[in-house]
Amino acid sequence: MTKTWNKEYIHAVGMYSLYDGYILKILDHNNQVIWDAENHDMTLCSQIMSDIIARMEKAKKSGDFDSHTFELVQSGQKTGSVIISYYGPYFYSESDFRFINALNTFLICIGLAAFAVSIITGLLLARRITRPVSRAAEAAKRISKGDYAVRIKNETNTRELEDLISAINHLSAALEDQEKLRQQLTADVAHELRTPLTSVGSHLEAMIEGIWEPTT
Repeated sequence: MTKTWNKEYIHAVGMYSLYDGYILKILDHNNQVIWDAENHDMTLCSQIMSDIIARMEKAKKSGDFDSHTFELVQSGQKTGSVIISYYGPYFYSESDFRFINALNTFLICIGLAAFAVSIITGLLLARRITRPVSRAAEAAKRISKGDYAVRIKNETNTRELEDLISAINHLSAALEDQEKLRQQLTADVAHELRTPLTSVGSHLEAMIEGIWEPTT
């Protein structure tokens, strides 16, 4: 039986598996060792096992090396067995670890970019909201001081702010109209009062100068 084993092929498969983190041990049907990774290169096996443990500890994943035996069957007859030792329940290869690190870095960058965009967007939105409010406050202050000609230019698409600006503009327009009406009424009243007073004054002057005789 042992003469039928292709040891070069077994060696190639064993070394390929070893670099992937799997330590193989091949036995024939009499349980005689055909190929053993640890016997072939104990130093390399120890190095690979140490690297795997270090990677998993760095990733904060717990586990340990375990071995499982599988029978090799050909034409219904057992021709041997293979013992596979590996870090369980799972482990990261070097390429897996690099991929995970790259993915984590990418996700962190995406998160930071999203945070920066949200901050900038928030500042822009806040500016769009506070600017009309500040203008409305300034207009209200001027109205309170008697400047009824003030008007606010509507430069917002926010309905609530549009309503506020419209209300202040209507208020200032109404107060301006009332002020004009008050001034007109004052002028009219003054005119109406001035006419009879002027007439009385003229009569008094005429009587003082003797032009008119006072009557009783």
